[in-house]
Amino acid sequence: MARISKEDQEVVKNKIIEVSRRLFNDVGFDKASTKMIAKETGIAEGTIFNYFSSKDEIFFEVFYLDHINDMDEGIYKHDTDKDIIEEINNNIFKVISKMLRMPKRVLLEMGIVTIKIAKKKPEFFKKMASMDFKYMEIIAEYLDGMIKEDELREFDTKKMSEIIFGILTYELFLYLYEKDLTKKELKETIKEKLEILLRGYIKGGN
Repeated sequence: MARISKEDQEVVKNKIIEVSRRLFNDVGFDKASTKMIAKETGIAEGTIFNYFSSKDEIFFEVFYLDHINDMDEGIYKHDTDKDIIEEINNNIFKVISKMLRMPKRVLLEMGIVTIKIAKKKPEFFKKMASMDFKYMEIIAEYLDGMIKEDELREFDTKKMSEIIFGILTYELFLYLYEKDLTKKELKETIKEKLEILLRGYIKGGN
């Protein structure tokens, strides 16, 4: 029996991830069985376990790749024509807007599964933490750029990025658990908190 080349292995793995992403979104994590994933991928169920040790690991790979890609796409650019607070708020939402397209039910399920995986496999927790740190670094670099452009007064951008990340995380939790809270209200609440936090640092009263 011919061995599958590394290139073909990568194609199969990416197909599994692609199909799993769609099924997790459409039917939820619990209902998307490895049997269903295999059928949609066009492979035997046992083949999946040549690439992933469990459905949990597939889920994490989907979540991890999506999150990293969203951050790469959301590198901030400063637009001097916009209100600074509004711009910062819009930039934050570039990173989470794709995630917020999913139903709250799916997002809650993602959170529960992610915690479960992190408890079982500490290396996954380290990967998740690295995503959070990367996001905070991006925010800090963006704020540094605005300080260099003389738009903001100087402050500790590392600490500020941690505070902004804390606001975002808290409001996301509220959004997920408050059934009637909309994305528009979520964005507006974050903007109001950024206004309180940053308005005093803006030069020229913008």
